[in-house]
Order: sequence, then C-alpha cells, then structure tokens
Amino acid sequence: MIHRRSYSYWASIGVAIDPFPSGRGQGAGNLPINAAGASSLSRLASVLTKWIVASLLLVVAGLAARLSAQERPPAARATQTAAQPSAQASAPRYPVLGVDQAPFVATEVRYSGVGAWTFDTPDGPRSVGAGELVRYGSPVESGRRPLWVLNDGGFLVAEVTSISGGAVRGLHESFGPLAIETSQLRGLILRPPADREARDELLRRVEESAGMAGGDRLILVNGDQTSGKLQELTSEAAVLAIGQTSAQILKDRITAILFPSSPDEVRPPQSTIQLPTTLIGFRDGSLVRARSVAITANQVRAELSGGVTLQAAAPARVVFIQPLGGRVEYLSDMAADSYVHQPFLELSWPYERDRNVAGGRLAAGGALFAKGLGMHSGGRIAYRLDGPYQWFQAEVAVDDQTAGRGSVVFQVYLAKDGRWNLAWSSSTVRGGEAPLAVRVDVSGAAGVALSVDYADHGDQWDRADWLDVRLTKAASK
Repeated sequence: MIHRRSYSYWASIGVAIDPFPSGRGQGAGNLPINAAGASSLSRLASVLTKWIVASLLLVVAGLAARLSAQERPPAARATQTAAQPSAQASAPRYPVLGVDQAPFVATEVRYSGVGAWTFDTPDGPRSVGAGELVRYGSPVESGRRPLWVLNDGGFLVAEVTSISGGAVRGLHESFGPLAIETSQLRGLILRPPADREARDELLRRVEESAGMAGGDRLILVNGDQTSGKLQELTSEAAVLAIGQTSAQILKDRITAILFPSSPDEVRPPQSTIQLPTTLIGFRDGSLVRARSVAITANQVRAELSGGVTLQAAAPARVVFIQPLGGRVEYLSDMAADSYVHQPFLELSWPYERDRNVAGGRLAAGGALFAKGLGMHSGGRIAYRLDGPYQWFQAEVAVDDQTAGRGSVVFQVYLAKDGRWNLAWSSSTVRGGEAPLAVRVDVSGAAGVALSVDYADHGDQWDRADWLDVRLTKAASK
C-alpha cells in the first residue's frame, strides 16, 4: 500500500511504501495429467495420423491456389495488383495542437513566414495563428543513418561524402547537396549504434561536447579515441595530423567525429534561448531549429543559425513543427525554482530537460517528443509563475524506453495564498499506456510544482515524462 501526503514547498518528498504489498498472485499449480490417455499408444498414433493428413491437405490446397493464380490471364492479375496500392494512397495524417482549440488532423502545412499557419485537413483548409500553434505532427526516429549535429542542438540526416578545407560535404534526401563549415557543427555521427539507447547516448555525447579542447576528436568503433587536426575525409579514410606526423584511419572504423568549438559557438542554456525559434522535423529524421521558415505548396525554406539555409522542393516531407514563442512557454526553457529527489533506496536522479530521465529522447505511445521534462519517481520540481499565465498543460506517460515497465502517479500543485495545494492527480500510470492529457487553470497562482510518486513496484523503471509541458499566457484583449 502507498501512503501519500501533501508536500511542503521546502520539504523533501516523504513517501512511505510497503515493498511487499499484500495480495500477491498465487501460482496456478500443475495441471493434472490423464495417465490413461498418456499410456495409450494406439490413441497417440491415431492423433498423429490425423495431424499428418491434415497437414498434407493444407500443402496441396496451397499448391493449387498458386497454380490457379499463375493460370489467371495477365490482365486479371495486373488489375488485382494495381488495385492493392489504393489503400495506401491516402496521405499520412498528423495531429495538430493549438491554443484554446480542439486537436485535429492534417495532411500538409503551409506558412508564408508571417501570419497564420494553414493546414490541409480532410474537411478543407484550417488556420492556426502564428502564436497559437503548439505542435504539428511528431519527430521521427533517424535510425542508423549518419547525423550532422549542429551547434544549436539540431541535426541533419545526410550521407557524408568528404571533409576538406574546413567544410563537410554530403547529400541530404530533401535538400540535395550540402556543404557546412565545421565551425557550425558540433560533430558528425557516421555510424550510429543499432541499439536506440546507445544512439541516444552517443547523440547526447556529441551535443554536450561544446567547448571541447584538443583539436578534432575521432571516436572509433572499438571505443578508442584519438585527437588531432582533421585534414580531410574521403570515402575511404580520414587523414589526421597528430603533432608532426599524419595518420590515416579507415572511414569504416570511425563512429563519430567531434569538432572543437569556441565559447561563442556553444548553445546557450535553455532558459536563455532567444525566441522565436521553430523546431522542424523531416521524414528522414532530421530535426532543426529554424530562425525563419516558409512553406508553400511547392517548397520549404528554413534559415538556421550561423547562416545555414535549407531549401527543398517537397514540403510534404515536413512531418513536425513546433514554434517556440507566442502564447506558449515551455517549462524546459525556464529555470526551475527548486528541485528535490528523495531516493527510494540510495540512487538519486536529476531531472532532464527535453530528454527522458535516463538522457534519451522523449518517447511515449510510440511517438517522439521534442519538448518536455524527464523525471523519476520521488522527484518534485517547482517553478515561479511571474507572467500572465492562464493554463498549465502537458501529456504524461512512462517513457517507452522502459518497454512497458514502470508505474507512477503524476501530481500538480499550485501555490496560492502562501500555501501549496493539490490541483490535479492522475491515477496510476503504467509503462506502455498512452499519454494522458493534463490541463490546470493557473490563474492567480504564484507557483506550480510537478510531483512524480511511486506506484506498483517501488521505483523500478519509473521513468516519467511530462511531454510538451507548458504554460499558456492569457489572450491579449
């Protein structure tokens, strides 16, 4: 049984939990065996004979069906084959979340760079104001394709053909030939690991390499590292100057390349990111942070930091858009007023911004999320509400990384009149369940606190996600 109590703002979390709850499931026991039936060889032989005959009949029926299909006139076969793709011809639909309006689905998006976003829906075009859009679609997994990790935290999925003269060259599925200076890149992941958690860990390692000293760093497939000045990379090998000598390293032995960056190239803390910025995700898994974006019926154009401009002639490849700014402010872009974690035993967990608590990409219900907070059970985080906020909103879930394990209770507290009061609580949320929507009126509150409590099995796999957790400002009159 779990005993929950209200939390004081400055107190640690107090949770008492019985690690051995009553009502454990009992074993079903062994089913009795029919000794007479088991000892009857004649009955066994009869069963086997019937099984063999039935199997032969199935094989004969399958062969007859194949011969019939081959003898069918070519025109009939072509008609049947041509009819099959029709079920797949419909365009994919993406969810659209806007401020103060019900979610809907859309197939494509258009935006001139100013004014409203326009979405093609099954019922015709719909518009959402520039400062009213929360999210369109979701990012997609990049898989094991090479990643170009940009200084601002975005990344492009593209083949790397060469590096020379201080620039990386390659080919992108949508944008065609690319040439980006190494000073605008945090690094390259040439051979992403097969395991998703390992890929997330490597991506984070590259993203957090800002300010790295010691020249270019090569991470090899066996885990070794070597540093020097990368002179060139060809389709065959990298040439690395180490002191007065040069070394050739075969390209297929390189997992990642990290480029040094000066302090002014380091991505600023999330609490100081200059807005507005728009996150844009593409069908191949690329996810970039655009200073400006324009999407027409025939073209998408995005201007990134550092003067990088991307342009493609297939806007349908845009599968995710999330503006940062307008009436929506994400808690992962704000500085927390306090955070405490009460370990169940000894292991203490920090919270993560725009990642799950284990450092991987936020994922729940089979979808990726770019914004949110990752916390562990026994954690509580508080924020001051200094702006004209009206709503607290999020979706909560146990991260997909747990593969269906873990169970938690989410709670939202509001500070009013000098006291913290429970404003919302979920029932037990378990791994593998779909995200649960949260909406709390925060008008007049001085602060908001998010708590994650234990549930079924102590703190096992309790990787809790506050997805797209945000504050919405009141509409201007």
